[in-house]
Amino acid sequence: MVPEELLYDEEDQAEVPVDPKADWDRFETNEKEEKTIPRVGYKVNEDGEMVTKHNQDISGRKNACKVMSFPPEFSTGDGAGFDMKLSNKVFNQLKSHSKKTTKKQHKAADRKENIATAEMGLDEPTRMILYKWINNQLLESIDGIISTGKEAVILHGETDPTNPNLEEGESYPKEVAIKVFSTTLNEFKQRDRYIKDDFRFAGRFSKQNARTVINMWAEKELHNLNRMKRMGIRCPEVVVLKKNILVMSFIGENLVPAPKLKEAVLSEAQLICAYEEMVEIMHKLYNEARLVHADLSEYNILWFDEQCWIIDVAQSVEPGHPGALEFLMRDCDNISTFFTKRGVSGVKSKEDLFFHVTGLDPLTHNATILERIHMKGQPAHVVSGIDDDTPEHFKPLEYPFDLAWQKVEKFKGSKKKHHQSGAHCKPEGNVANEFETCVPKEEQVSG
Repeated sequence: MVPEELLYDEEDQAEVPVDPKADWDRFETNEKEEKTIPRVGYKVNEDGEMVTKHNQDISGRKNACKVMSFPPEFSTGDGAGFDMKLSNKVFNQLKSHSKKTTKKQHKAADRKENIATAEMGLDEPTRMILYKWINNQLLESIDGIISTGKEAVILHGETDPTNPNLEEGESYPKEVAIKVFSTTLNEFKQRDRYIKDDFRFAGRFSKQNARTVINMWAEKELHNLNRMKRMGIRCPEVVVLKKNILVMSFIGENLVPAPKLKEAVLSEAQLICAYEEMVEIMHKLYNEARLVHADLSEYNILWFDEQCWIIDVAQSVEPGHPGALEFLMRDCDNISTFFTKRGVSGVKSKEDLFFHVTGLDPLTHNATILERIHMKGQPAHVVSGIDDDTPEHFKPLEYPFDLAWQKVEKFKGSKKKHHQSGAHCKPEGNVANEFETCVPKEEQVSG
């Protein structure tokens, strides 16, 4: 219910007379007073005194009126409620402060927008490249964002069938995926680990130029996709590359992207087929394409037309890369873990899958030793975040032979030292036969 004191009848309200000639506020009154000064700049008032436009009261009221033209975010208070007067000095200081504040706010807003667009990958240079592609009839339309990630944003687009630059018999896929690599390095502190040791980019890697690193990252994905395509591995087909923008064939249909293997709803038979297909793909990728994916998981595999498609290969390296075996072991672990959780029977362990892919003999090669050789004996979780600040002894060796040599030299020195002290050396059961652990004689247990 509404209280009685709040109830009123419009008919009972007395009309307040309004003078149509009355000034709206004090500023309007001041403006009228200012207009009484003729163009010559002075006048004689009723008392016979000469009043100029530089009169302190008139100038102060004029400055107060000018304050009202400042930007809306500049707080002026109720200046029209009283006879406000501002000296020229105060007005000039307020004007200068208003300009600085406005400039700072606009700069902050622009910076915020630039950061946001850079994080989404669509900064100004990127938008300009896309605009030129549409003008050159490479693209007919860009329909929207398919997905976003730490490294890139994926857009859906359609190529222009009337492209005059196409040669006779040449054609582009109608639907394309436009991969725009992020122009910020916030999420790419470990990129150099995959690039600097790749002989294809030897001499071109530079940490000083961030945008160059990103462009090389996109170029690396182009080369890897082309190599996989030549070997018959299902992956997107490259259309064009420009700086940090890679245009590929769209894995999907009618604007609907193919689901990731993680999200795909598969029957038991389909899961078995998918697992067998992935084992075959990993074997072909390593032995024929001579690549290790280095980030293979259910998130980088698409399920389309009852088949697995491999995506996101920018970080893929060749088997000769110092970290290739480490990356491959991680890929094997991801695949084995995923299909085991999905209930597929007969899934190989990560070690067995590793040996199957590489062809190494499990009787003479131990997967754990191979993995730790590349990581200088440190567990995977310790070296998973290697960057410039990582201590040198945690970084992987360029070649495993260096570690073997260090071990041999250390063993020789230790053996000589303990031999002089009367200690005996015996092999340790859980280490490769080439290395022995020296145990002082007094600490040995008699058999």
